Amino acid sequence: RILDQADLLITSVDGHYNRFDDVTSLVSVEAVLLASQCLADLGDWQEATQLLEDASCLPDVPSMLMDDDEEGWNELAKYFSRKAVDSSDGESTDDFGQNGGGNAIHVISRLCLLRAKCYDAISHPPRAKLFWKRSVQIDYRCVAALNALLDRNLLTPQESYDIIFALPIPQSMDWLKQMYLARLPILSSFVEDDEINSIKEEFENQPPSSFINSGEAGGLHDASSIRMSPDASLFIGSSEENNNYRTHRNNNNDNNINTSNPIHETAGALDKLCHVYQLQQSPEVLALAAIKAYRRYDLQSAFSYCQELVQVDPLTPRASFVHAATLLALDYKRLLFGLAHELVKASPQSAKSWFAVGCYYFACKRYHVAQQHFCRATRLDPLCTDAWIAFGCAFAACDESDQALASFRAAQRLAPAESSALLYMGMEYVRTNHLVLARHALLAALPGNDPLCLHELGVAHFAKKDYHTAISWFQKALVEIAELNTNDGRSSNARMLNTHINIDYFVEIIQHDYWEPTLFNLGHCYRKTFNFPQALVCFEKCLVIRPDNASALAALGFTKHLMGGSKNLDGAIEAYHQALSKKPDDSFASEMLSRALEEALLSKLDLDMTHEQSNLLTSPISLPPSVQRVSHTPRSAVAFSLDDDASDDVDMSMG
Repeated sequence: RILDQADLLITSVDGHYNRFDDVTSLVSVEAVLLASQCLADLGDWQEATQLLEDASCLPDVPSMLMDDDEEGWNELAKYFSRKAVDSSDGESTDDFGQNGGGNAIHVISRLCLLRAKCYDAISHPPRAKLFWKRSVQIDYRCVAALNALLDRNLLTPQESYDIIFALPIPQSMDWLKQMYLARLPILSSFVEDDEINSIKEEFENQPPSSFINSGEAGGLHDASSIRMSPDASLFIGSSEENNNYRTHRNNNNDNNINTSNPIHETAGALDKLCHVYQLQQSPEVLALAAIKAYRRYDLQSAFSYCQELVQVDPLTPRASFVHAATLLALDYKRLLFGLAHELVKASPQSAKSWFAVGCYYFACKRYHVAQQHFCRATRLDPLCTDAWIAFGCAFAACDESDQALASFRAAQRLAPAESSALLYMGMEYVRTNHLVLARHALLAALPGNDPLCLHELGVAHFAKKDYHTAISWFQKALVEIAELNTNDGRSSNARMLNTHINIDYFVEIIQHDYWEPTLFNLGHCYRKTFNFPQALVCFEKCLVIRPDNASALAALGFTKHLMGGSKNLDGAIEAYHQALSKKPDDSFASEMLSRALEEALLSKLDLDMTHEQSNLLTSPISLPPSVQRVSHTPRSAVAFSLDDDASDDVDMSMG
């Protein structure tokens, strides 16, 4: 009201704009920004939006600029840059004069930023995205605009790269560019666009009947048990890692790395911040490092960064979701309880606080209570995709599939450029055996090459008994996991698999128990295709990672049982015994142990009788019919394996 009485505001009456003595002066626009911010703080977003739209006009032009008038907005930005320079007798430092003769962010950049906030508040995401982009393009120092775009996942990775590398950031501000780059995903190039298109085409051409159920999915360790985790969608598998941007291989020479390549520059941004600019103790850098580690599924490193961050700034907003999800994934219930308590005490009206509380109850397997707290987080911040995905995971854990899918769809609507929600939808469809819908969702999330997505595609193909294709997807998942955990060239690893190098190399690289189900499932696929040596390699690696895994012991024993031979049979019996020592109620291991013992006994009797018969045959007296050898043909493990119904029972019992 005071600004209006001072005739500093632009008003509109019946669509006509009242222009004062110098409506385009810096003072007038600053007054509009102040008034709009006040209206926004009061919750009057419509009035704030109208005021800002009225102010968006060129000198001597009686109408506001259209949203898509890029030339007009650039001219407006240059006009105010010149006025700022004239008023301060300074000089601009770039094409738009973004410094404006001072240290303040460009006034039009701030106007666009506030307009974007208003559009976002009145549920108009496309216009909000447009003005956030315009804000950072007008002034590269408007960090709030880029943060909003990346936090809300409104940009595809391609758009993110294009915007940041097009910003006229001077060399003296290179640290800011590296900070921007550190927030971008580092994407793999293992599955190329043409391969994805061919997969989708093959999928669309298949009749629906080819995707109808098979019961063997129950035998797999699939991620549809839904492990929770973060990223920008801070649940594993989520994140900015899983998007549609494709990197391009250097086909001429894969060993020559182009240091000017934006992908390689992005990969080294975090290291440059730490070692060149000495920002390793910055809360922002530590938070980015924790998120990067979590995207690589390196939970221990993410936990270490979060613990270090607690010592510097325990309530850093950017790291709160990562910290809670990391503690959940590592099953550190006591630490998670402490974090949730501190967050609720510090900010009881924040979504992150109740997100952490929900994670604690999820870790305690009290899923219905977790649902209540995740629901509260979504009400406090309806735009929080992390809370929506967590909400869906809690529903899925209670086998409430419809509600889970509704939550994942809400997350997808809020973050259209983020594929984590699609990945979780695919996982839920796999869990409920809706394989057609599962493949649609997973293929939509595929271009990010997230190993979890590749794993789930393998599970879906296993469920329809397409074991060779399932092997291909599991192998690709192993390659992606290896790339995330090594410093080797990405195309080098991909080329090794494409040239049919033994998968053992990638199997040996896997060290974390998070990926043990991928090895376990790959072993089952090898067993189903009678590639028993490779199946043994996978199951033995599972036992290296998790020595107390009863299912892997039973699978190892069954594989040796199928291979036949007295030595393998003895090994199978030993493995069955070990499996039963870990899980005494394992009906499959118990039944197969009985069969193996019976076969071993009959084999021994057969040997003894053959030896006795050979001795008797050396006598000139012929054997009477009553002494003739009787052929014993018990139902063997091989017959058990080849029986379709029995095979289904085997796999399901090993879940």
